[in-house]
Amino acid sequence: MKRLELNIKSAQNCAFNGIFHIRDYMNQYIGTHKQHIVD
Repeated sequence: MKRLELNIKSAQNCAFNGIFHIRDYMNQYIGTHKQHIVD
């Protein structure tokens, strides 16, 4: 039972980190696109 709880916790952390990675990626993508538009 304890192991299952740990797995759920790590899965939540993984999803949480994934969301932040996607946000960073989107910010970079938007940032580079803005530069291209300015050029």
